[in-house]
Formats: sequence, structure tokens, C-alpha cells
Amino acid sequence: MVKWKEFTHFCCTSEDINNLAYAFLIKQCLHTVLLPQFSTIIKSLSSLAQQYQHVAMLSRTHGQPAVPTTFGKEMAMFAYRLHRHTKCLNNVAIQAKFNGAVGNFNAHRFLYPELDWQHITKTFVERFDVVYEPFSNQNESHDYIAELSHSLIRMHVVCLDAVQDLWQYISRDYLLLKKVETEVGSSTMPHKINPIDFENAEGNFGVANSLLEFFARKLCISRFQRDLSDSTVIRNIGSAFAYSFIALKSFEKGLSKIILNEKVVNEELNTHYEILAEPVQILLRSESVPHAYNMLKNMTRGVRSMTQNEYRNLIEKLRSQITSRAYESLCTLTPQKYIGDSAKLTDEMLSQVNCF
Repeated sequence: MVKWKEFTHFCCTSEDINNLAYAFLIKQCLHTVLLPQFSTIIKSLSSLAQQYQHVAMLSRTHGQPAVPTTFGKEMAMFAYRLHRHTKCLNNVAIQAKFNGAVGNFNAHRFLYPELDWQHITKTFVERFDVVYEPFSNQNESHDYIAELSHSLIRMHVVCLDAVQDLWQYISRDYLLLKKVETEVGSSTMPHKINPIDFENAEGNFGVANSLLEFFARKLCISRFQRDLSDSTVIRNIGSAFAYSFIALKSFEKGLSKIILNEKVVNEELNTHYEILAEPVQILLRSESVPHAYNMLKNMTRGVRSMTQNEYRNLIEKLRSQITSRAYESLCTLTPQKYIGDSAKLTDEMLSQVNCF
């Protein structure tokens, strides 16, 4: 053993050891912690999508009442987007180098010129189940960390989009929160059940993204062949992953507590028949009624709510300008029926997510 003691750190710079250790730890964390948790979120969203794929609800564009969608389709969209980004994250090659002080195998070649050092170090690095990086300076470039960070940021942004929408659905009573007996909603208002899990997720996704964005901008830059400013930064990568994990667990918990309030969703549709101005004006155009869009604009723009009876009165005013078939089509139309291919699109997205 004494004979080989001096070979413990043979031809290595500290970065050879560190970058390989980080690569190994990063890969382990991604594949045993974060990606399984993202998969759990995707499955939960997919389950909600399947459960409510036929339940119509009022959509909102620019925050204003718009033509209907289904709650299931909206949840399927988030599942599909996360699934797509998961594939991108899985394709990031986590790399490590092991080529000495400035990446040229200087000491290796000086002492043992006859050996194939590229092959030796490649074999060694790949034993840790990471990708060998053959070209570097003293630093591994950390480009893969930037790529990984950007992938995670995009996934977190999709999650943020989802938790903020869910929070707003709760505030509009579209969603009800299950009562957990051991929880307290407010220290002074006993009736409250607050969407704290979605709020906690939002905050922690934000902190994680702040760190990941800095990693992506900072870690790929090193003065000449090496400076040490990356060293103190990269130590915080575990913190970013931890914030991500905490956010995902909060998101998961929040999803387990929500129930669609189908009564409220349906009642709201029934007070917004003005959203059917779109199919009415489209049908009028197909019937060659002149200035169809402007006619419906003058009749409905700015109307904040319209009942079924008010909608029928509007159709009666148009009856003389359209065929009996078109008239019957408009008379039988309701917001609940005007959902296009929402259910079909939900099925198509879920089939690609492959959660079932």
C-alpha cells in the first residue's frame, strides 16, 4: 500500500475529483428524486384530466369570459407540457472530465507517454454512469449544468402556470378544497380552508428558478483556463434541487385536495350565453348574412352576462335572415355543448403522456 500511496491523487487537479463527484451526485438526484416526483405530478394531472374530460367550464382569455373549454382538457395540457419537457431533461448528457491541470494530459503524457490516456480516463469516468467529456480546460465547462438548469426552469414554469391557475380556480369556487381535520386555515377565521399547498409550491419554484437561472449564467464562464468563482456557486446546486423537490411535494399535496365544483362551473356557463356570439356570427357568415361580425358585436359587446332566454331572444331577432336549419342549430346550442374537440384532444394528449 505504501508503494501506491502517492498515486492517490496522481496527475489530478482538484477539479478532476470535484466535477466527477458533482456529475455523479447530480445524476443520482435527477433520476432518483426529481424525475420520479415530476412523474407523480404528471400522473395526478392526467388523472384529473381523465376524470373531468367531459365537464365544460367557462374559459377566460385576457381574464374575460370566453368560449367554453373542459376542465379535463386544461389539466391534460399541463400534463402534456411537463411530459414533453421531461423528455428534454432526460436527454441532457451529464458530463465529467478527468484530464489534468488544463485539460491536455500534460503530466500523464510526460510520465507515461505510451499509454492511451483518453481511453483510460473515458473508461474510468463512465464507471460512474456519466458521459465522458474529452475536451476541456481545468474546468469541466459546466455547459450541461446550464442545459439542465434551463430544462428544470422550463418545467418549473409549467408547474407555476398550473398552480397559479388552480389557485385562481379555487378563488372562483370552480374548485373545492377537501377538509383536513388536523389543519387550521386561519388563526382568527375558523371557516377558512386556504390553498396553501399551491402557494408554497409557487414560492419554492420561484426560489429554485432564481438559483438555476444564476447557475446557467455563471457556471459556464471561467477566466482563461480556470478561476475559482464557480466553486462556491456550484455548492448550492443541492439547494436548488431541494427547493424544486419541496415545491413538487407541495404541488402534489395540493392536487390531492381539490374537487371540481361542477355545480358552480355549470351555473356560471348558464349565465354567460353571450359567449355564443362566436358560433352565431360564424354561422351568419356561412349563411351569407352581410356584416355578420359587426352585427353580433353591436348586439353583445360589453354584455357581462346573458341568460338562455336572453340568448333565445337574440336568435329570434336573426330568424328572418337565416335558414330554418341554421335557426334550429342555434336554438339547440348551449355553452355546455360548445366545447369543440376538447374531449378528443384530452384523449390524444393523455395517450402521449402514457400514464395509463
